[in-house]
Amino acid sequence: FFFQAEDGIRDGTVTGVQTCALPIYFLGRATPWTVIGVAGDEREALFDVTGAAELAKGGPRLEAHLRCGDRLLTWEDATLRTALADGYLPIPSVTACTSELELTTTALADGKPGESVLLLRYQLRNRAAEPRTGVLYIALRPFQVLPPWQELNITGGVARVRTITRDGSDAVVNGQVRITPWTRATAFGASTFAGDEISEALATGRLPAAQAVEDPFERASAAWQYDFQLAPDATLTVVFAVPLHAAAPPRPADDTAAAAAFDAALARVAAGWRAALNRVELGLSPAGQAFADTFRATQAYILINADGSSIQPGSRTYERSWIRDGALTSTALLYTGHMDQVRAFLEWYSRYQYPGGKVPCVVDRRGPDPVPEHDSTGQLIYALLKYYAFTGDRALLERYLPQVVAGVDYLEALRNQRLTPEFRDGPPEKRVLYGLVPESISHEGYSAKPMHSYWDGFWTLRGLRDATTIAEILERPELVARLVNDVDGNPDMLTKLQTILRDLFMAVPVKRGDQKTLTLADYIDFGPLQA
Repeated sequence: FFFQAEDGIRDGTVTGVQTCALPIYFLGRATPWTVIGVAGDEREALFDVTGAAELAKGGPRLEAHLRCGDRLLTWEDATLRTALADGYLPIPSVTACTSELELTTTALADGKPGESVLLLRYQLRNRAAEPRTGVLYIALRPFQVLPPWQELNITGGVARVRTITRDGSDAVVNGQVRITPWTRATAFGASTFAGDEISEALATGRLPAAQAVEDPFERASAAWQYDFQLAPDATLTVVFAVPLHAAAPPRPADDTAAAAAFDAALARVAAGWRAALNRVELGLSPAGQAFADTFRATQAYILINADGSSIQPGSRTYERSWIRDGALTSTALLYTGHMDQVRAFLEWYSRYQYPGGKVPCVVDRRGPDPVPEHDSTGQLIYALLKYYAFTGDRALLERYLPQVVAGVDYLEALRNQRLTPEFRDGPPEKRVLYGLVPESISHEGYSAKPMHSYWDGFWTLRGLRDATTIAEILERPELVARLVNDVDGNPDMLTKLQTILRDLFMAVPVKRGDQKTLTLADYIDFGPLQA
């Protein structure tokens, strides 16, 4: 079924396979997930609505299965409930309920950046009036939590698992990912793809005999077995630890100590996040609780997705730092009291400004991306001024003033390309571009071909306005005079650009019905209306 799954990723054509053998996304269904990590770390895990945990970028994953009698219970047989601790802390849990059993999987990341560990707790409770016996399996499978249709810089779906080795009771995947069961298992077995994927063994109730495998097909799998015999309302607790870096935490002495160690980590991590996410008070009625929880949880995910100073919109496909996202995310962080994170981001990103004043649109492990996106320079200037507005840090503005001036030089050079007689006096298709910056791909909808996006014009205007304000704060009258007069003699450059944009928008009315407005000068196109 792996071949069929990989071929049928996008159209949901996987058929003829027991559905529990595949992640939900291979069946053409959405599988929401969240990120697990500590603030500022470079490595994170993922956790989805079925309770599956992706242990590293690219997989593999751990997932729980229950066997009662001769039947294997999976996510299809249960009602699933998701939750965050306190309603907003980045400590997710999934509870799978059947008529007789309730399995709650809780995930958290503990430790410092560069030393963090993923902790997973599986709590199985007997809801029935009679004792229940069975088996809880924790399966290691060659899949990611990331769905296969997310494929920017990485492709989700199937994971490569070539080797599974044992180190005591630990399992080590591909010599890199160490999985430590803090709770002693009844049994363990591993299998190659040719020897049947582990879900087939779980369906029969017999684990493979192999304790270590090497699979040339890179689809090896394994499972830990936990036999249970639960009285009514009794609970089985199983804890796993997965270091996200080389350092592994100390192993608790026994099962009781393992449960206590997880409880201590849960209390410690929750307390740390409460302190980080409650720097701003919200005066909302009880009816606004969901909004308040979202407000605080979003802060957490911003901090988790950040790699050190690098603010990033995601942990997998969007694990890159765009100045566009960083500038607006910095605004959110300033309003929520995270000034240090914003300063670190500005100091880090500004190092990549080119000598000519251009600010790169994105920076990742390969360095700055030279692709032209003309909103970027204005966004860095905006973020510098916004940081000053919240902190009063005049020294930072002084230090970065030369870069602000270089950015203004670059923006003026861009505008001058569309201030020539060709665009001022030419045919309508030329005149509509007069005063704008040249075409770019800053609007993702136009990545196939650069266009004259009004988004770029707005950020050019904002960057020039904010540069003027910075010059006024730093008492640089000569710079203020320069900024309010166009280099070619046209007075009040900022007002002129603002007028051009206003007139262009007046030319095509806003589509109020679906809240969209004109976004492009090259031809009529509409995008979301944003304040």
